Amino acid sequence: MTDAPTIPDTYLRLNAEEAALIREALKLLRSTLGRDEAEELDEVKALLRKLESIELE
Repeated sequence: MTDAPTIPDTYLRLNAEEAALIREALKLLRSTLGRDEAEELDEVKALLRKLESIELE
């Protein structure tokens, strides 16, 4: 059995305003995705959970 290739992490340095803008954009995207985009919706939700766990100053 072969393991799926791993995708390396990418790091971004964002200020609080930039992070808030990305968070709001993802929320808007989440509200527009439907059943046909279920996989993308799951990915957006997971990313939002990550971003929402970060305290913005």
